[in-house]
Order: sequence, then C-alpha cells, then structure tokens
Amino acid sequence: MDPGIYLNVFPVKVPDEAVQVMTASRASFQDLRSLRQRLAEAGKNAWVYADGDTVYGYGLDAACLESRGFRKALLRLTEVPRLATRMVIEGLVSVLRREGYEILPRKGRQQAYHPEKFTWVVRGRVRVHRGYDLRALFWKDIHTDQLAFGLIADIFWVLRDDKNSRSVCARSGNNTGTTSLLPLARFRGNTYLVIPSSIPKWLVSDF
Repeated sequence: MDPGIYLNVFPVKVPDEAVQVMTASRASFQDLRSLRQRLAEAGKNAWVYADGDTVYGYGLDAACLESRGFRKALLRLTEVPRLATRMVIEGLVSVLRREGYEILPRKGRQQAYHPEKFTWVVRGRVRVHRGYDLRALFWKDIHTDQLAFGLIADIFWVLRDDKNSRSVCARSGNNTGTTSLLPLARFRGNTYLVIPSSIPKWLVSDF
C-alpha cells in the first residue's frame, strides 16, 4: 500500500478455498493484448492476466482457453494476491458496464463514469460527469498476519462540451492556492481533464 492514510478503502472478502482457473506459461503468450482482443471479438466472458511466469485465465467462458494451450488448475486466490485484486476490479467493471458506465482503462486502475449522468456548467456549455477511480490492493494485516484485500474508490470528474467533445476550457487551482486558466484545446485519444476533489465553486460559476 502506498504511504498515507486512506479513508476510502472498502474491505473485500476473498474466498480462502481453492478455485478453478486456467493457466499457461508466460513464454507461450508474449502478447496478451491480441488474445484479449480475440476473446472480446468472440464475445467470450473470459479474461487473461500474467503474473510472473504464469498467465491465468478466468471467467464464465474460461474453458475456451483450453484450445489455446491453457490447462485447468486449482489454486487459492490468497496465494496469488495480484491475480485476486485483478479479478476484484474486473468483476466490478463488468457490473458497471451492464449499468451503462463507460470504462477508461488506466495502468493499475480502472476509471468509470456514466455518459448520461452529468451536470451542466458554464452556462450550459460544459458537462461535468462524476466518475469513479477504482483500485484494488492487498496488504498484511498487523493483527492477524494474514493478507487483507480492499477496494479504493476515488472521485474524479470528466468534462465534455455540449457536443460531447473533449474540447473544453476550464480553470484549475494549483499548489500555491492561486487559480489559473487551463486551455485544454482538442483532447487526443482518451485524455481528459481530471479534477481529483469535489467540484470547485469556480467551475459552476458563469465565467
């Protein structure tokens, strides 16, 4: 866990009993992105994740990986905590997608916001979407000496203009406490403005 005090960590219960997954050698799958893409295109409810020298496959349709060289294995998730945290996040992401949320994959985390839930600001020219920055983590409990698992849920804000474009202009405070104008111009790729605290008063004012 990163240094600091987290008030937004929600405990996650990871089953201690053995579960069935699919496993393969990492050497046999150098590019997992293409495998993930093929699974998605086939509509398979299956995911793959590499940890060390092993690639793990899991999900309702994970058995389809057997034709690709994976083998069935029983393991306890508490013995592979990185895999466990990955499964926690991907399970939550699946639920959010079914609820209509748009998912923004980030390294080590997932971000989600609902495209139909927003507040108009700047005289109806900018839409502010409240989103969730999600991370799963594990640590050793000092009282039980056992691994504990949790989910960090931070709030972040996505800004879109009235045409659902990423081209907006907003103000952003800096560490000195002053306020500066931040021109965002045309966003590229999946880049967007992240405001890691509650919506500032200046954002909802008419400027």
